[in-house]
Amino acid sequence: MRATRGERHLYRPIVSQLHPGSDPLAIVSALLKLYPFKSLYIADLDAIQGRGNHHAVLLALRARYPALRILLDAGLQRSADLAQWRNLALDVVIGSERLDSMAQYMELTQDLDPSRTVLSLDFGKTGFLGSQEIRTDPSAWPARIIAMTLSRVGNQEGPDISLLQDLMMTSKRQVIAAGGVRHLQDLQVLKALGASGALIASALHDGHITAEQLALVNQ
Repeated sequence: MRATRGERHLYRPIVSQLHPGSDPLAIVSALLKLYPFKSLYIADLDAIQGRGNHHAVLLALRARYPALRILLDAGLQRSADLAQWRNLALDVVIGSERLDSMAQYMELTQDLDPSRTVLSLDFGKTGFLGSQEIRTDPSAWPARIIAMTLSRVGNQEGPDISLLQDLMMTSKRQVIAAGGVRHLQDLQVLKALGASGALIASALHDGHITAEQLALVNQ
């Protein structure tokens, strides 16, 4: 789906310059032909919204790309939600927007390999989404966190630099920027800032970031 500012009722099937359709496997193939990405972030929107999931798609992706590191946000809320994903060797993303308490978060993390766990700190128009206990206790965070500014996803506002600086300063974690990346200059700014990575979608599908530019920023 083509994300727009976290307003999921506005999401539409992907329209990409990389591939004429929106089939997930074909889109991933097109992305990997553009550039040899080592990691792929997937948000299963049906799972996040409690409307089933795309386990079959993930199973097919894992079979086709066994070496690809897949980071999956499937809207996990309790340890029982993990069962159906365990056979896929995924990096599990825990999204703060689905968590009401620190106890809920700790229940999830105790059943996960810390090296394969990522916490997505989700921010909407009104601020942090989820339990404030989680937001204010960096000691409970895993080594990798995603700074997810939903209001900047799919638009042209650029990354939320102040949020990234705050999270890197207070947590000393690997921070992945998510939301608003527009072009090479944004990637260069994030690299200089010390971000460990960035989630990019619209800028790739629209041709605003090229394979040559990705190679340049990854030198």
